Amino acid sequence: MLPLLNQIIQFTPDTLQDKDNYLLAYIYPTTPFIMNELLALQQVANFTVATINCQIFTDFCANITDYPTIQYTSNNYSYIHAGIKSKNQMLQFVQQKNQPIITNRCNKFDPCFTIFYSAETDLNQYNFARGNYNFQFQESDSEFVKVTHQDHTKSFYSIGNVKDLFSQFKNGIFPELRMDNFQQIMSNNRNITILALDENSNFTDEFLQNYQESLPICYINASQWKGFLGNFDLQDYPGVVVILNLDSQVQVFRKGGIKSSSEALQFVQNVQSGLEIAIEIKIRGKYGLMEVFVFGMFFLIVAFSVWFVCCRKPEIDDDEEDEQTQVSQPKQTDVGKKKD
Repeated sequence: MLPLLNQIIQFTPDTLQDKDNYLLAYIYPTTPFIMNELLALQQVANFTVATINCQIFTDFCANITDYPTIQYTSNNYSYIHAGIKSKNQMLQFVQQKNQPIITNRCNKFDPCFTIFYSAETDLNQYNFARGNYNFQFQESDSEFVKVTHQDHTKSFYSIGNVKDLFSQFKNGIFPELRMDNFQQIMSNNRNITILALDENSNFTDEFLQNYQESLPICYINASQWKGFLGNFDLQDYPGVVVILNLDSQVQVFRKGGIKSSSEALQFVQNVQSGLEIAIEIKIRGKYGLMEVFVFGMFFLIVAFSVWFVCCRKPEIDDDEEDEQTQVSQPKQTDVGKKKD
């Protein structure tokens, strides 16, 4: 029996005051929770297992998208495919290591778990792959787990030290930028770094550590901001979006995204030295560029239609003009006959 099995807790930011190392089970759809790897990791690191409800902690879980199903490599692996809904079920799942536990399929009402963790122990011996996904525990940053797809089209996030990250969220250092608090956040921060989070993002902790003091950081849910940013698809910004010098306009830099921490550092240096070219997006109240364009075209069409119906003088062709002239002027022969 593992010593930490009775310490499975419901995770909240307040619980981070007691422990530094957590194995967090994120309640989120489509990712199975694998028992054997959990057991192996707890044997080499002092983890506290905790669950977090992403429907409640939406600000933290906003960067976790609907990931494809992931399975861990193991000689005799067991996994649960529809999530763990209680402490007792979690205990039962871990204890029955020799019995596969398979339940219903995942959906948004019956979520599964995604595993991230933080530890100081070297976990290189647990590098493994399954299907098209590679799992790597970096030697220099053993508290990070990086999961990448073999075709390099998708990456999971290296979220860094869990305690530090949640502490920063709790203290408001990384607020979520939403449409309803956009003006408030921007009025307090003239220069701000915005992380556009989606399944293609690949930003690193190094960038945050170096620039969170000089450029305040917040994040946005990319899938919800496409309309607000008008015709700029946030999938074109897989890494970092920097907004500078806000008055009545927003300057969005670096279409194409940031692919690495070194590129991010170079990018910020270029911005500070004026080498990067900005693309301006006009903000009109709550409407973005695309909304303003659509409304403008609509009113132009309506105005032209009204002018065409009411104000346009009808044109008369030559044949109709000749007929009207003949009707208005009596013929010469008829006048002569009347005089006779």
